[in-house]
Amino acid sequence: MALEKECAEFVRWALTDGSWSGCDLEGGSIQDMALSLGLIKAVPFDPEIHDKEMADQYDVKPGDTWYILADGVVSLLPSSE
Repeated sequence: MALEKECAEFVRWALTDGSWSGCDLEGGSIQDMALSLGLIKAVPFDPEIHDKEMADQYDVKPGDTWYILADGVVSLLPSSE
C-alpha cells in the first residue's frame, strides 16, 4: 500500500510525542511532520480550487503556499460517492 509506512510513522509519532507523553501537539508540528513524511504537499494557493473562506481568514493570497493532502493519502480515503 502506498504511504503505509509513512502513515504508521505519523500515528506512532502523534501518540508517543503527544498523548502518551502527556502532551498536546500543536498544528505547526503536525503539519511539519505530515509534510516531512509526504502525507501533505505544498502547492501555490489558487482561489479557484482551494478554500477561499479559510484563505481569507489567514490572509492567503494567490500564489502563497497552501497545503493539501498528498495524492497517496487521498487514494486511501473512502470515496464520497
